[in-house]
Amino acid sequence: MKVLKFGGSSVGTPASIQQVIAILNENLKGSKIVVLSAFQGVTDHLTECALLASKKNKTYLEVLTSLEARHLKMVEALLPESKSDYL
Repeated sequence: MKVLKFGGSSVGTPASIQQVIAILNENLKGSKIVVLSAFQGVTDHLTECALLASKKNKTYLEVLTSLEARHLKMVEALLPESKSDYL
């Protein structure tokens, strides 16, 4: 069994995720199961968000919104614009 772990900066940008995909396509034949850890800095932001929320500090919403925007930006960069691109 070959285990390849990717996380942090190796999944931090659309270009780095494309590189991970290329590595997987080159190194793993047949069925693949891949688990990626959080983007670089996301775990720290989630911890910050939880701490702020536990203190009833509403600025946790700003951290949460920032995380959401970061993930949506990544999805938009990696996925085709129209569903017809999937066909």
